Amino acid sequence: YSAWASCEDFARAHPLHGLTGRWKRCITVRTESEAEDAESEEERAELLAEAIAHRASMERCFGAIFPEKAASRAESAVPAGTDGSRGGDRQAS
Repeated sequence: YSAWASCEDFARAHPLHGLTGRWKRCITVRTESEAEDAESEEERAELLAEAIAHRASMERCFGAIFPEKAASRAESAVPAGTDGSRGGDRQAS
């Protein structure tokens, strides 16, 4: 996870950079997947809270890069933590 620390440092320093958006998309999907496999409800809740925070950062970043798509995405948003919210590359298209 040491490489992840560098990614998080970069994301904090450059919250609207395209690489930050890609990193946040990656870590969001991974964290949501870990939440599905959580051994306890407490662990699941913690992982989902973390995923929600990563997703919010990702959406802010992509919203700044693609403002016209952010507006249309907001109109048809799927709540985080549902099957439809784990769109992979769909997030930036």
